[in-house]
Amino acid sequence: IFREITDRKQAEQRIHSLAYYDTLTGLPNRQRFQQQLVGAIDSAREGGRKVAALYVDLDNFKRINDTLGHSFGDAVLKTIAKRLERCTRFDDAVSRADPDFGEPQLARLGGDEFVSILQNLRSEEQAVAVAERIRSELMRPVRHQGHEFVVTTSIGVSIYPDDGEDIDSLLKNAD
Repeated sequence: IFREITDRKQAEQRIHSLAYYDTLTGLPNRQRFQQQLVGAIDSAREGGRKVAALYVDLDNFKRINDTLGHSFGDAVLKTIAKRLERCTRFDDAVSRADPDFGEPQLARLGGDEFVSILQNLRSEEQAVAVAERIRSELMRPVRHQGHEFVVTTSIGVSIYPDDGEDIDSLLKNAD
């Protein structure tokens, strides 16, 4: 009985992981991100606060896959995901020390698109500061298998409730 329950729990955890997390980067996927953003919007609505969605798109990423192969592109995406995590972690040296500023949440929407949720914003400048940190971090060259290149990004920012009051409008406006 113990073995059967253990196997079942492990299978449930595996299914949950496959359903809500990106298998390449380990970041939350689109499905999990939508749940997180709904929660952030609900919390902001109740507390009269703002939430930002930062939409990060890697420019011309298809060329990396086309010229160097998909496994090379996957390695680059993992590197970019780790850099984005460093930019949005609370304990990172460049993160703010404001305890009211909620832990940023990062997700991979698919392909070369990432998004971060910033909660409890007091001003739009806070979101701009995080976007600038991301831009600066991603401007550093990526080195992999003897290649060195810079991955340029486009970062869009939308603020709840100013730029939209639901997931679709916030993402569309950030994109």
